[in-house]
Amino acid sequence: MNISQYKAMAKLRRTSIQAVLGVPVTHSQALEIVAREHNFPSWDALCGSQGRCPPSNPLKASVQVETAPSDQPEAEVRFRGHEQIIAHLGQRLQSGAKPSLIVISSAPSGSTSATTRLLFEQMLKHQVRTDAPPAPTTNTGIDAWREALRCAMRADPDHVYFGHVQSQVVLTEVMKCVAQGRHVIINLTADDVDNAQQQLMALMRGNEAYRRELQQLIEHEALYFIHQGTCA
Repeated sequence: MNISQYKAMAKLRRTSIQAVLGVPVTHSQALEIVAREHNFPSWDALCGSQGRCPPSNPLKASVQVETAPSDQPEAEVRFRGHEQIIAHLGQRLQSGAKPSLIVISSAPSGSTSATTRLLFEQMLKHQVRTDAPPAPTTNTGIDAWREALRCAMRADPDHVYFGHVQSQVVLTEVMKCVAQGRHVIINLTADDVDNAQQQLMALMRGNEAYRRELQQLIEHEALYFIHQGTCA
């Protein structure tokens, strides 16, 4: 068996356990279950037996977004820069492999809207997507926001867009969606792609469970940082 077959088996295990026992199982936990079923102490050990060492860093891309000239409104909008990583992301989103966390950032003077819009238009066609309700900037209204988010999740979306994440409260809900096996897209304001990663880790300070979940995403090539430069 190859890695893809083991992952497919994990997906089946996850669905079966949740259906029969009513116990929530994350994608990472399902991978560990499959590894132990095949006499490996961990998923990493199973990957190693296949001659594939898990990556230790997330996939990062600094991109520009080429927009249509004003006299060509129908021209295609496309990414420019780190095309290989963008292609990897597109294949993952369209193949049904889940979950993933996609962090789209831009400088304080910039905007992530072009990259986010392009992601939705070109990579998420014909898939169920939900926008999370705008998060409150203070603790006031958090309970109402969480209830609105639960209502949005009833559509059972494949992808959830949270917009700008500025608090650990919102990040908690982001990680819950990832643990449920969804693709999650968030925005950060950052100077560059490395600064975006630092900000995400700072938001997770004190929560080792989420840090471990991030590491699992990295090992499964499912954590992406895309920094948007100046639009062409």
